[in-house]
Amino acid sequence: MLSFNSYQNKSRKHAFYPNQNTPNAYRYLVYGITGEAGELAEHFKHSLRDENDILTPERRDKIVKELGDLLWYITNLGIELGVNLEDIAKGNLDKIDSRLEKGTLKGEGDSR
Repeated sequence: MLSFNSYQNKSRKHAFYPNQNTPNAYRYLVYGITGEAGELAEHFKHSLRDENDILTPERRDKIVKELGDLLWYITNLGIELGVNLEDIAKGNLDKIDSRLEKGTLKGEGDSR
């Protein structure tokens, strides 16, 4: 089993990007996240267009790889921000739990 923090530490072995460990690193990582999110969306688009909206095993494998790429960029953005993945994950679950308790899972905005 690989913990979030273990993954985060190991991901630095492969982290080579402009302005690493400076405030200017954010831009590269955010562009990486948006690029990978676009590639993820493309796979779903191709599944819809070319495969009658059926998620084939091959397409699923490609999607899983894109999710891994997204995780790498998110992980390294967290490092640049001084936040570990376990704290990010816990904060997100706490936020969603709070919305569930308040009955505000549906709707818009972070202040629900």
